[in-house]
Amino acid sequence: MNSSVPIPSFNDTAFLVLDKSGVVRAANDSAGRLWQTKPEALTGQLVVSLFAFEVTSNEPGWRESQWEVLIATSLGRPLTLQAQPFEPVPALDVRIELQAAHGPEAAYFARIGIPTTPAPVVAHAATSPKAEPVSSPSATPAVAASTTASQPSPGDSSEQGPALLAARGPLGFFDLDLTTGHVATSPAWKKMLGYGPAELADSHDAWRSLIHPEDTDALP
Repeated sequence: MNSSVPIPSFNDTAFLVLDKSGVVRAANDSAGRLWQTKPEALTGQLVVSLFAFEVTSNEPGWRESQWEVLIATSLGRPLTLQAQPFEPVPALDVRIELQAAHGPEAAYFARIGIPTTPAPVVAHAATSPKAEPVSSPSATPAVAASTTASQPSPGDSSEQGPALLAARGPLGFFDLDLTTGHVATSPAWKKMLGYGPAELADSHDAWRSLIHPEDTDALP
């Protein structure tokens, strides 16, 4: 026999205090409810690890690159992301905005707009242990920031994020367009081959010249 435990709907705002490396140093009660855990369990987590991304990697430096992109795309303006709760439930669409903070450990405030529509019901087996109530952290930081969400501008940061991650990320990749002969590459790809960003043309001929002669018969 199953018992259904409703996930609460949220109509308040989550706040995280982050250090310069993007590590959570404090969280309010709303953040705990959003990620369905105790607020203190969020401390010590990399903020980018709290969101679901379409592109992921285990390469060294990947999380740091995601953090750099998050700063570039959400500092002072909202960015749409998907928050991934600790419980096994679907990710939630949220809007995050970073604001500069000043303190010995705080570098940024992260304000996360939480959905106001009711969330789906998650069924738990009757034999599952009873969930612990969410408790407040020992000290919740005061945040003197406006709670009025700013409107995204045309071509807003949610579209710029992937491009910035491609430009700054540690992964090397190329995209060959056989129709036009144009090759789109990441700076990391050229760097792996010993080239600077402007030292190798983004063309089919330049890409072909990098292939070993014995492999050229199989090239497009």
